[in-house]
Amino acid sequence: MLAKGSSGNKGSAGKTPPTSTKSARSARTEKEATAVDGSSVENVYFLNAFPIPNSVLRNLRVCVFSLLMFTGTLEAYTLRLIPVHVYGKVIHEFDPWFNFRASEYLDEHGWNAFFHWYDYMSWYPLGRPVGTTIFPGLQLTSVLIRRALSMLGVS
Repeated sequence: MLAKGSSGNKGSAGKTPPTSTKSARSARTEKEATAVDGSSVENVYFLNAFPIPNSVLRNLRVCVFSLLMFTGTLEAYTLRLIPVHVYGKVIHEFDPWFNFRASEYLDEHGWNAFFHWYDYMSWYPLGRPVGTTIFPGLQLTSVLIRRALSMLGVS
């Protein structure tokens, strides 16, 4: 396909060179890039017709991101409250005792034994492979705090 302004004769010296490949839109963007006060403002065209300044898009992006984060946080909080709404305000009494026993076991037997521990007192009568079914953050933190306090002389 031939560009505008060229006749297809290659090598003719008197012919005009092909025109620039700038479209009318990019030319219009360059003209509007300079605001009245001389500062540079670039526009983005919505539906190829309505100019929207980049500063507006930046502010819109921040607002949308903030709204999504707020909505996600609110949704997560609401999701965590479903058991309270369904079953009422009940303390599940056996979970703290299990975590206490698991912390004691970790402190007494060590890291390796803790992750290979099969607890026959949990999930009675089947038992539970604690090392592969637990998130040990609470137990590790409690053992760390207990050992730090015992080094400081607090019993």
